[in-house]
Amino acid sequence: MRQARKRLRMTQKEFAGAIGMQTNSLAMIERGLRPVVKTTELAVKYLLVMNKKQLFVIIGLVLVVVLAARFLIGGTNTSTPKGSDATSTQTPSGTPPEPSAQYPVLNAYSINLPNALILLDSQGRRTGKDPVTGTQYHEISGTTYFEEGHSGQLYFSAPPKGLYTLYVLGGQTGQYTVTSKMDDGGPKNPTRQIISGDIQKGSMVAYTQNYDLANVPSSTLVLQSSASSTTSITSAPPHNLPPPPAPGH
Repeated sequence: MRQARKRLRMTQKEFAGAIGMQTNSLAMIERGLRPVVKTTELAVKYLLVMNKKQLFVIIGLVLVVVLAARFLIGGTNTSTPKGSDATSTQTPSGTPPEPSAQYPVLNAYSINLPNALILLDSQGRRTGKDPVTGTQYHEISGTTYFEEGHSGQLYFSAPPKGLYTLYVLGGQTGQYTVTSKMDDGGPKNPTRQIISGDIQKGSMVAYTQNYDLANVPSSTLVLQSSASSTTSITSAPPHNLPPPPAPGH
């Protein structure tokens, strides 16, 4: 946590405010007196992603200004001076580098409460919550589900390529709204979807997502089906992952 804060050049008060934490709690984490929960870890990763995106924008703007200045002062002449050993080189592009797998990736989903979400991977592992029983599932590595304000939030850090199913579970009869955001860590804006529909309490709606980092824009949620019961995904007891270790362990 301290390294991330120093990298962002933020004070404890600024950093704590950015990740939704009290300053004294952050100080305890940095001294190793309090563990880092998964939601805090993902919030820090997302903050680092956004900082990297801003850096790409700044680099792109600087390159554009440099190229414009060279053009205005005649610096685009690439002829080799007489008697010189210098060789002409291609003028660099002002476009920031494209994102690649080396950048952190974060998928974020949200749902209006009291509805909830459960994410299912190709191996049948789950993360999310059953709004009827209150049972929480945390079986997929790199994921977390929590509720804040008027929404349930599900985060997936660095998801592997594959097919996923996102279930909307009805906590009440009425309209649900799901927001999906995929951020590949590069300079481009995140891919965002907002989906609404009607649901009955105790029922579910399923969406599939064929996730591929190499083709993020096409990795969108697609309506699969509606069902009258959530039993098929919530009946088995959760095999939850252990909590994240304390710093330094």
